[in-house]
Amino acid sequence: MTLTISFNSIARICAGLLLTSALGACQSTAMPEPVPALLVAPNEATQTQLTSIISAALNTKVTLSAQALTNDPVLMIDTSRRPRSLSSAGAQDSWLGRPDHFELYLTKGKCLLKHRQSEQEWFMPEATCKAVSGKR
Repeated sequence: MTLTISFNSIARICAGLLLTSALGACQSTAMPEPVPALLVAPNEATQTQLTSIISAALNTKVTLSAQALTNDPVLMIDTSRRPRSLSSAGAQDSWLGRPDHFELYLTKGKCLLKHRQSEQEWFMPEATCKAVSGKR
């Protein structure tokens, strides 16, 4: 039995192998998905940074507990009692009496705070985070 392979067949096989290899490389270099996280031993700098980010996001001064984001990766802030213009970020939710949600994530070894309503994100270089299991 003689096996005859044409140049076109070899070219197709090589092209298929290259395509498979390229697709595998794309998947392995994809950005890791952020995972829910908790603050680890937050210090004064961490607390100041967190308070500053949330105050700016909500356009009002907030006071946070020292335990904020240390037991749960989601921080809810009820802003429905204060007046807010309809043009500010997240205003529709406040007018409906819903709290603002801030979620803490760990991505590429860095803490990332996300405001669920506006989808704004801030890295927190002063903070140390650890991943927690389970999606929210």
